[in-house]
Amino acid sequence: MLLLRLALRNLRRNPRRTLLTAATVAFGLGVSVWLEGVLVARTRDMVSTVTGTHTGHVQVLTERYATQHAVDALLDEVPRELLQRLPAGSKVSPRAVLPVLLTHGERTSFAQLFGVDPAREREVTDLAQKVTAGSYDVLGEAHGAAVVLGAELGNALGLEVGDTVELLTQMPGQGVARRELTVGGIFAVGGGAFERSTAFAPLTFVQGLLPSPGFHEIAIRLADVRLADEVRAELARALPTGTVATTWREALPELATLVTFNDATALFFSRLVLVIVLFAAANTMWMSVQERTFEFGVMASIGTAAPQVVGLVMLEALLLAVLSAAVGLALGALVIWHHQRTGFDLRPFLGRQSNAGSFALDLVVHPLFSVGGALRSTLSIVVVVVLASALPAAFASHLRPVTALRRA
Repeated sequence: MLLLRLALRNLRRNPRRTLLTAATVAFGLGVSVWLEGVLVARTRDMVSTVTGTHTGHVQVLTERYATQHAVDALLDEVPRELLQRLPAGSKVSPRAVLPVLLTHGERTSFAQLFGVDPAREREVTDLAQKVTAGSYDVLGEAHGAAVVLGAELGNALGLEVGDTVELLTQMPGQGVARRELTVGGIFAVGGGAFERSTAFAPLTFVQGLLPSPGFHEIAIRLADVRLADEVRAELARALPTGTVATTWREALPELATLVTFNDATALFFSRLVLVIVLFAAANTMWMSVQERTFEFGVMASIGTAAPQVVGLVMLEALLLAVLSAAVGLALGALVIWHHQRTGFDLRPFLGRQSNAGSFALDLVVHPLFSVGGALRSTLSIVVVVVLASALPAAFASHLRPVTALRRA
């Protein structure tokens, strides 16, 4: 209790310096907590946008299709092992994929044509919600040869809902297949290559163009995207030879790179904050010890043990760190709460558009308060401030009474 009273008194001895150091620590922690909230939300939004629009969290496909994208590398059916090994709440959607040439009048565009079952696809992706004209339901079998196009692809071909587009494709060893499709819907995902080169048609229609009925890939949506790696490993042990499972990271390496970059950015800035706080705290504690040389000399002369002196100096640092961290944590949480309501606009920093591979991303972020991340940052700050006092504390504990009194 005596050490606590002395520590509090010493912090009040030079209030300007104490407040300046406390403000540095609090500001550093607040920025660190807020920045982590922004980057966590940015990562969440990127993964959610891309996997929710098209890829799903896990994909099952033949090994040959995964490496060569051979159009005749088909799955005959949804493997029983797949359905047995998926966690509760998982949804699957089989797809057939064809590279095609779409023509309308004198305009021509290359596209990837995905054959889907709209009812099952709705359970895996939210593309149906991004249809801005027409209807996604035209992909049902009852509607026949209908197609849903990306908005930029439709603009390139001069197409609107109700127009007819001609499709040309060629299978290995076969002639050119020519079909006519009616534009039944147009979707928009904010631009990007996906919107410029993707079209959807009924699954049975696309399968009719293949050498045999089957699927190229099975997209899987999990209840929790964080289970993707675990599910992939489980499926790798269960799926038959020649069939592989991949996650969104393998399907979208550009997105995985962006997520890694976000994590690295958060780590870099958190370390930078710690370095700034380390120097600020070390300077404060060193100046405090130097100003109290006479006091430490008196303490040594009346028999105060060196560990008690060390304990006093480090207790001062601990109190400073805890009080500053509490303010910084509250500051970070307050700013996150504000930006959760209003959004934090990244366009001044990243330009008017940002893409993850073929997908355009929303540049207004609503930060998340990560309890685990905030606690890690707080603990790191407290530890760094206490460690910053170790050298001044060691100096104070080794002062000889005569030397200290003479210096004073």
